[in-house]
Amino acid sequence: VGVAELLAEARRHRRALEHAGALAARRGERRRGELEALLVDEFRRRLQHGLADGAVRAIFDEVVAGARDPYSAATAMLPMLSLDRA
Repeated sequence: VGVAELLAEARRHRRALEHAGALAARRGERRRGELEALLVDEFRRRLQHGLADGAVRAIFDEVVAGARDPYSAATAMLPMLSLDRA
C-alpha cells in the first residue's frame, strides 16, 4: 500500500465518520471532557485554598477525625467553595 492509497483510505474513513455523525459526536465528547477537567481542576484549586481557611479546614478535620460524616461535610463545604465566585 502506497502513501496515496493510505491517504485515500484515511479520507474515506473520515467521510464515513462525518456521514454517520461520529466525528461530531467525538468532538463534542472531547469538548465536554475538556470542560469537565477545567472545572474539576478549578474546584480542586479552590478546595486547596479553602483548606487554608479555618472554617473549611475545621469541617475537613472533623471528617478525618470521624466526628462528622462526609456527606454532611460536603453539604456544608460546597457553598464555601462555590464555583460562581471568581
